[in-house]
Amino acid sequence: MAYLARFALGLALPDLPLSVPEWYLPATGLVWGLGGLAAVYGLFRGRPWAPSLVRWGSGMYLLWYWADRLLLARSEYARVSWPAAALLSLAALGLLAWGLRRPAVRAYYREDVA
Repeated sequence: MAYLARFALGLALPDLPLSVPEWYLPATGLVWGLGGLAAVYGLFRGRPWAPSLVRWGSGMYLLWYWADRLLLARSEYARVSWPAAALLSLAALGLLAWGLRRPAVRAYYREDVA
């Protein structure tokens, strides 16, 4: 939901100096917001395609996050907080992979449990 808010709020940005083009904030908000909604819908409805979408989507999200952070973030906070962000990224990815490999989860989404 936060990315859909980013989309809506990005359409009417105040006149501030930005380090990205004007279209970047609403476009990324729309892409990640709709992707997240699709993943949540599929996960809660037990759709067989949902775990694959979450796996690929989370990998793509992390790639985008780190490219955005390394190429566009220009603050002291971004410079000093990258180790914590890297640790949290790895922990989240590991927890997600572990959760999607659980036999009960794989059975729920009708994935091969063998």
